[in-house]
Order: sequence, then C-alpha cells, then structure tokens
Amino acid sequence: MPDIKNMSDMEDAEKSAVKEKAETDENKPKSIKHIFKTIRSRAMLIFYGLLIVGVIAAAVLFSVFTFFKVDKVNIEGSTLYTEEEILSAAGINIGDSLVFTDTKSAENNIESKLLYVEDVSLNKSIPSSLSIKITQAVPTYSVEFKGKYIYVSAKGKILEINSQAMAGAMVINGGEVAEKDGYLSFADEKVNEAFDSLINAISETGTAGIGYIDISNVFDIKAKYDGRVTLEFGTMQDLDYKMKFAVNIINNENGIGPDERGILDLSLARDTNKSYFTPEIYTDSGETEEGTVSEFTPSDEITSRGEDIPDV
Repeated sequence: MPDIKNMSDMEDAEKSAVKEKAETDENKPKSIKHIFKTIRSRAMLIFYGLLIVGVIAAAVLFSVFTFFKVDKVNIEGSTLYTEEEILSAAGINIGDSLVFTDTKSAENNIESKLLYVEDVSLNKSIPSSLSIKITQAVPTYSVEFKGKYIYVSAKGKILEINSQAMAGAMVINGGEVAEKDGYLSFADEKVNEAFDSLINAISETGTAGIGYIDISNVFDIKAKYDGRVTLEFGTMQDLDYKMKFAVNIINNENGIGPDERGILDLSLARDTNKSYFTPEIYTDSGETEEGTVSEFTPSDEITSRGEDIPDV
C-alpha cells in the first residue's frame, strides 16, 4: 500500500514547482515581438481617433463653406453710397463665407475709404445675412485753410476741401492745421484745447446762431453770433461762464436788440460780472462807426439801456 504521506508530499512539491515556474515566466523580459504588437495596437487606436476627428472637422468646414455664405445684405442709413460701393470698400463679396467674415476689419475699411461715413456697424445673421448700419457724416465745421475750407464732421473727420464754406456749417479759424488718420486737429495743442472748451460751452448752453469762431489766438478768442454780434471772450479761462453770460444778455429784452450789430466784450465777465457792448452804426454815407458803449450785467440786474444808444 502506497505511503499516503509520501504521496501528499509529492503533490505539494509539484504545486510548488508549477508556482515557481509561473513566477519565473512573469519576471522574464517581454519579447520584442510582443512590444511591437502593443505599440502597433496603440498607434492604430490613435490613427483611427485622429481620422474620426479629421472627418468631423472636414464635415464642419464643408458645411461652413457650402451653407453659411453671404447671400443677402441689408444696408441702413446710407443715401450717398450704393450697396456695391459699400461692399467693395468693406472687402466683402456675395458668396463669401459668413462665418469667416471679419466684421471689425470691414467696419474700419468702410470708414477709411468712404469719407462721408461717420460710423458703421456690421452684424451677421445665420445662415446667410449681413446687416450694415451706417451713420453718414455731416459737414459740421468749415475750417479755414490756405484760402480754402476743409469740411469736417462733428467727430473731426476730414470730408473734403472746397473753395467755399459749407452753408450752415460753423466756420473755424484755428491757424495751422494737422491731420492724423483722416481726422483734423490744430497744430497748436492750446488751440485744440480752446476749440474743445468753446464747442462744449456752446453745446451746454444750447446756443444757436454761432456761425464763426476764431481761436487762432488763444488769448483773444472770438465768436460771431447771428452774423452781427462779435463775442470777445479773451482767454479760454471760464469760457462756459462767459458763454452763458453772453446768452443771458442776448436773450434779455433789455439786452442787445434783435437787429443790433456790434462787439460784446466778455473778457472780464467773471471778474467784474459785467460785459461791454459797442454797437456798430451806419452813417449817411453807408459807412459804419462805433456807437456809445453800453454796460451789461446778468438778467436779474439788467433793467435798462443807455438812452444814447442809437437804433440801427
């Protein structure tokens, strides 16, 4: 009879040998063939992944170029330029990709190439519409320049040069002018400051009728009201106050008459609370001469005028 104990020991020895062999196999370096097989499998996964992404991207691009094209253009606010002129200036053609249309660049192109465009905005509407809204430039100022006039918009954009001042536009004498990127300024920075201050004063007081301003000398700033009353402000200091003072006197029934012509000196208005009006009268020969000076204070103190001021 076999020895049971010996048989059991043999079985244990066999199991131990099998386990040791398995562990030995696991610790052996993998073959080069196995390594290449693994790398190839992973490369194929990456390849197919990129292929799928590429196909999707191609489909998207195909859709963009095929379906999202500029087909309809809506233009608002322009009476001076045709649709063809506006699109040509913008660098946009019917059939261009709507998605890839650079609206900011197109806006800049339109403003720089079409002089009478003050502002412009472009908006896309999927799938194929483009809207262009234009604010036309209006000649607001006629700036004196070498015997001619530069037409300038409210924002300072240079529109054109003409031998005559634009009817209804304020005439400006500011001395030497300068240009930068299509916009006008004055060579003397003090003149620019005086211009801004005076225009702001006119705007804040709502003064209508100022047809001419002379800021060529910042120590002797002048303006012409209604073509008949010259306003002498002196320096740019307190221009807003001086303008309000002038409006107060012009609009007061005891102030300057609606038909009177002359010079209103406002240079000391802030310091003395007074202004001085020198009327211009016509002689029998048709020439003009200065009348007697009248002194004015603000409306709550204006009660009468000197009796020696002759009627025009």
